[in-house]
Amino acid sequence: MTVSVPVDPSKTVNALERRYREWRSTRVGREVYQLFYSFAMERARAGRRFGVKALAERVRWEVALAHPTKADDLKINNSHIAYLARDLARENPRLREFIEFRRVREED
Repeated sequence: MTVSVPVDPSKTVNALERRYREWRSTRVGREVYQLFYSFAMERARAGRRFGVKALAERVRWEVALAHPTKADDLKINNSHIAYLARDLARENPRLREFIEFRRVREED
């Protein structure tokens, strides 16, 4: 199911989102998010839609190449990817036109 905008932030936070928020507040979470944001903006400047899952794979790839000793530290939980997409859109609303949003199973 496709959702046109991120889920209403006033809804009750589920356990997965709570874990995501805790992770985002860590050094690793902040570093990973900055890479996501940078790559998302790169695609947006090119005027190309993108999948956030593909962005996650690029982040993993770039970290493995540029920082092989940090690759094990800078891990991304696949369950966090939907929340990363929502944070990207909240930080820069222009990105909404480039990202397809989906519901997280725990939100149903």
